[in-house]
Amino acid sequence: MGVWWAWKWRCDNVFGNNGKCRDRTKFVKEKAKEVTMASLKIKESNPRGSRVEVMVGWTAPQTGWFKLNTDGASRGNLGLATAGRVLRDEFGSWCGGFALNIGSCTEPLAEEANRLADGLANYAFSLPIGFHSCIVVPDVGDSLLSDDVIGSVRPRRVRS
Repeated sequence: MGVWWAWKWRCDNVFGNNGKCRDRTKFVKEKAKEVTMASLKIKESNPRGSRVEVMVGWTAPQTGWFKLNTDGASRGNLGLATAGRVLRDEFGSWCGGFALNIGSCTEPLAEEANRLADGLANYAFSLPIGFHSCIVVPDVGDSLLSDDVIGSVRPRRVRS
C-alpha cells in the first residue's frame, strides 16, 4: 500500500495535481490499519477453509432461449491458462462452442458450475495457443453434454 501511495503522489507531482498531506507516513499507516481491520472482519465472518457442500449442475434456459456457459482453467499462478465456452438450446443440445489456449498468465478468479465448459477449458491445454472453434462436440465433451442434458448434479465444496 505504501508503494502505491508513493507512486500516486509522485504522479501527482509530475502532472501538477499536488494535494495537501502533512504527514504521509502517518497517512499510509492509518490506511494500512484500516485495510487490516477490514480484512480481519471478513476472516472472522467467514474463516478460511470454512466450506459447505452444495449440489451443482447445468440447468436449461427458458423455452426459446439459449444458454452460454463459460469456464476457465489454469495450471498455477502464474501458469498456463485456458478457457472454454459452450452454447446450448433449451433442450441442452450443442449449438456451438470453443476452446481457447491463452498461454501463460495469472490464475482466473471465476469458476462456473458447468462441467462441459470446464471440460472444454481443460481440453484447450492440449491445443496450440489460440482460438479453436468447435462446430461439433469434441470427443472430450460427449459424456459431459449427456450428463448435463439428463440433469446430473455433482457435489462441490464452496465457501459458505
